[in-house]
Amino acid sequence: MNNYKQIFGQAWKMTWHNRFFWFLGFLTIFFGGSIELELFDNFLGNKNIFFDVNNFSTGGLFQLNFLTNLSQTAVNDFGGFITLIGAFLGFAILFALMVLMASFSQTILINRVYKMNRIDNHIDSTSNGFKKIINEHKEQLVPISVLNVLYKVFVYCIFVLISLPIMLTMKDPTIWSDGIYLILFILLIPLAIIVAMIVKYAISYISVFNDSFKEAMKKAVRLFKSNWLASVEMSFSLFIISVVGTIAAMIILYAIYIPLGTLTVFLSTTVSQNLLYPCYGGTIVLLLAIFFILASILNTFYTISWANLFFDFNKNGQNKSKIIEVFDKFRKK
Repeated sequence: MNNYKQIFGQAWKMTWHNRFFWFLGFLTIFFGGSIELELFDNFLGNKNIFFDVNNFSTGGLFQLNFLTNLSQTAVNDFGGFITLIGAFLGFAILFALMVLMASFSQTILINRVYKMNRIDNHIDSTSNGFKKIINEHKEQLVPISVLNVLYKVFVYCIFVLISLPIMLTMKDPTIWSDGIYLILFILLIPLAIIVAMIVKYAISYISVFNDSFKEAMKKAVRLFKSNWLASVEMSFSLFIISVVGTIAAMIILYAIYIPLGTLTVFLSTTVSQNLLYPCYGGTIVLLLAIFFILASILNTFYTISWANLFFDFNKNGQNKSKIIEVFDKFRKK
């Protein structure tokens, strides 16, 4: 594979012909999606980390008397305090399980894609049982989970740092705070995207070659340095594909919702009002199912594309980017 057309074509074949990968893609949505789309959605969308932090602050989480109020709750309402602690522990356990499942799915998906590329095949013929798969990849689970969590923490720290000028001047907005916000956005967003690419390569090294955390990061940095322009092109191309894919998914969902919604209204007004909630509920369940399937396919394609690029770099060494190829053609003319 020496060009993006082949990389994306192979990724689509692997995605479409291996439906089990959709399940793995669904589990990796939390960590494996387009970081570029997430970054721009947070800062250009209607809801971002700034508003999340502000809501937490308004609710008292970051106020100085938070611990005092919590201790008073423990004294005055011990049952409520135990419920609160239990809810917190339950959330922590659920989050840990999500991280482990996502990291485990990432490992399996990248490993199998790499093996398929080695034999130049787009259909996964592996027939290992679930227990054997766990035993094969259990050593990789912890370093990949740590890497995923550290990167998420890094990204949200950047979110908070960029939003800080606006947060500090929220009650009295100024032009300079907006200017600093824009400058920080321009400077730090590329950094987050670069680190995302390095993390993807590090996860691939751990998944495929079972490297240690430290060794994988060293190799990932070297690989990015050798192929930084091709990596940036890949990131930009997948960002465009993610945007187009998201828009296409929304169009499909609306195209399904409009006739079903119309049918629901028609049946509830002409046949029986008792049909309103069952029909409406069935429509919502159907739309959610289709949404998760489409999101899983898109995320699977995204992850496999990066795995294909990783294989290409390891097979062919330093690759020439498309921009360089275009300039070389002009020079020859």
